[in-house]
Formats: sequence, C-alpha cells, structure tokens
Amino acid sequence: MTEAPRKQKPSRPAYEADGFPRLQGRNAWLIQLRWVAVAGVAVATAFAIGFGWILAPGPLMLVALMMAVINLAYQHGLGSFVAGSEEGLARRKDTALALQISVDLCLFTMTLHWSGGVENPFAFFYVFHMVLGTMLFPRRVALLFGLLAFVLFGTTVVAEAAGWIPHFSLLLGHDSGTVGELWRSPLYLVGYLFAFGLTLLGVILFVSSVDRQRYRAEKDLREQQRILLSRERLVRIGELSAGVAHTVRNPLHGVLNCVDFLRRSALGDNAETKEVLDLMEEGLQRIENVTKRLLTLTRDREITLRPTQLNELIQESIAYIDPRLNRTQVTVRTQLSPLPTIPLDSERFGEILINLLDNAVHACRDGGAVTICTHHDRTNHRVVLEVRDSGEGLPETEMERLFDPFFTTKSVGEGSGLGLAMAQRVVEEHGGTIDATTAPNGETVFTLRLPVRPTA
Repeated sequence: MTEAPRKQKPSRPAYEADGFPRLQGRNAWLIQLRWVAVAGVAVATAFAIGFGWILAPGPLMLVALMMAVINLAYQHGLGSFVAGSEEGLARRKDTALALQISVDLCLFTMTLHWSGGVENPFAFFYVFHMVLGTMLFPRRVALLFGLLAFVLFGTTVVAEAAGWIPHFSLLLGHDSGTVGELWRSPLYLVGYLFAFGLTLLGVILFVSSVDRQRYRAEKDLREQQRILLSRERLVRIGELSAGVAHTVRNPLHGVLNCVDFLRRSALGDNAETKEVLDLMEEGLQRIENVTKRLLTLTRDREITLRPTQLNELIQESIAYIDPRLNRTQVTVRTQLSPLPTIPLDSERFGEILINLLDNAVHACRDGGAVTICTHHDRTNHRVVLEVRDSGEGLPETEMERLFDPFFTTKSVGEGSGLGLAMAQRVVEEHGGTIDATTAPNGETVFTLRLPVRPTA
C-alpha cells in the first residue's frame, strides 16, 4: 500500500527575538516610513497646541495615537498575514500593502478634519501617498488610490461646508469669526477640489511615466551588459578556437588528400569503396566548414565594400540553396521592392544570407515556406531585409541566445552554432543591425537593417 501524501504545512514566518513575526521588503519599508509620519504628526500637533492654532487638540492627539497603534499592529501582525505557502504569496504581500495605504488615507483625512480641513496647508501630503502607490503598484491601482483620496477629502470638505459635520478652523492669528468663510463658497469649493483632483492625477501619471522610463533604462542596461558579456565570451572563445582550428586543419587537409588519392586509385573503381569514400569526404568537409567558420569569426579581416544590388545577391543565394529546397519541398517566396545600390562586401554578406536561408529552410521542415522581403526605409536612409519562416517559432529564452557563439537549436551534428554569431558580426561591420523576433502567427523573423551610405 502506498502512503497517502501528507499535506504540507504552511511555512512559518521568521521571528524576531521578541517573538513577533519579522517583515521584510516593501511592507517593512512602509512601516518605517509610517513611524516617521507618526512622529511628524505628533511634533506638528504639539507645536499647534503650544501656539494655540487648533480648536480641538484632544481628537487630533487621539488620531496620532491611533496611527501609532495601527502601525504596531502592522509591524507585529502582517508577518503572519503574509506568511504561508508560496502559492499566492505575491498577492498576499500586495494586499497587505494596499491595505496599509488605504488605511493611511483614512487616518490622514481624519487628521486634516480635526486640524482645519481645507485650511490646513498639509493637505498636499496626499501627494506622498500617490507617489508610494504609483511606485509599488501598477498605474490602475494607483489611480484607485487617487480616487479614494479624492472621495475621502472631497466628502469631508463638502460636509464641513454644508454644516453636516463641524469644521475646526485653524487659529493662525485671525479673527475666528471670519476665518475660512471664503472656502464655503460653492464656486471656490468646485475650483479647489478640481485643482486637488488634478494634482493627484498629475502626480500619478508623472511618477508612473518616470517609473516606466526607469524600467526601460534598466532593461536597456541589462541588454547592453548581456551583449558585452557575449562579446567578451566571443573574444575568449575566439582565442581558443583559432588555435584549435589551425591545429585541426593541417591534418584534416592531409586526410582529405588521402581520400582524394584513394578515389583516383584502383580502389576507387569499386562501387562500395566509392560510397565509403564519399561519406568520408562529406564528413571531413563538414569539419572543414566548421573550422573555416571559426577562423572567419576570429579573424580581423577588413571588409571590402563595393556598390551592390542586394536583391540580386538574394537571388544568387536562393539559387545556391535550390538543391536543398527540392529535397525538403520548402517554398521560397520573395517580395523584393526596388532598392538603391548599397555598399556591401558581397562575398561575406552572401555567406550570411545563405546561412539565414539555410536556417529558415531547416526550421520549416517539409512543405513549409520561407518569405524574403526587402524595402527601402527612406526616413532612416536604410535598406531593410526580412527573412521569415513558417516554423514553430522559438521560446523567449532561446530567442535571447540566438546570436551567442556555439548556441544552436539544431540536433547534434546538424549545426555548429557559429552561423548567426558570424552573421551578427558581419552585419555590424557593415554598420547595420540584425535582430530576431517571433511574429504573432508563430513565424520567426530575422530583420537586417543596412545603411544606404557607407558608415565609419
């Protein structure tokens, strides 16, 4: 009999020395900020009482005490709320954060009500809640916090103006009978609340846009670091592979000469021997091609630019792989727009075109289609070449590594993983760019952008 699986107990939170659960990350940071806010409210209230600026110091001190008690409850209770299984952990953390900010808005509104309401200049502190909400949550959630703040404060101000709840004026050296009469005007209230709501909205939109720009900058930085690591890896691999390639090619050529000698001798007349020699030569030529690509990848040979018609070079490359197209039943479609003559090293660029087409044919399997498109981007003075295949596409993790040396999605013995790395290097030497994406219909698209004029 097999033993029934035991239910896993939810993981317990880490505990401090005083026996209370320990909080980490954003919740702990928010609690620390709140202690600063509690201290600020207490100090401001003490000053206001000392100078006689407020009518009801008792309720205001009570609100400050409530803030401290609630923060203690957060500090020693949210750990248990957040703790548990990994499933839904992120949602529980976000819920705890949203709860804290929502309660803070309510407490801050109560503080303003007991200390002048619309007359209190500290009403702009709602901005800090909007900044926190935008930093910690998506924009739509931050907008909900803004709506909550507008409803809480707007309802309080309107209720005080209508006399539904008492208004506690600030006594800042003015006649208590005339202070604040202007804000009771309906027109003033409309303008004030409009400006208040617009400020909250503007802060949320501004902070979210800055946060998005920061995210993009970090993403670009990570991409640049990945490229730099790839380049450094390519240099190290190049130093090693260049030596290996030179060491391998000398005996390799000797073996190829031996195969050629056997083929021309009397042994080559035998059909079975000839077939074996053909297989040997094919395998040796494959090794020769790999070593040649390694040397091409590591050799600093300058490119020779000549005026070239890219569309004609594409047609020549298609003709070169035509025998394989016949074997695999893959169709090549062309959508070639008229292009200007551009500076290219036709020999080296032709090699990468053949490699791209060969990869696309391999991805299509039998009966698929490869589409080659070109057009002239006059705005950016570039020629754009796209190679699409009707294959199954690649996962995002593999797409990010496509141009890394020795990375290949082909089976063992079918690819060396050097073709795309070499293609990227050649395209960049021409002053262009190459990237790979997956289209919505699952096609893999390689896009090459080449300058119309020579670049330094």
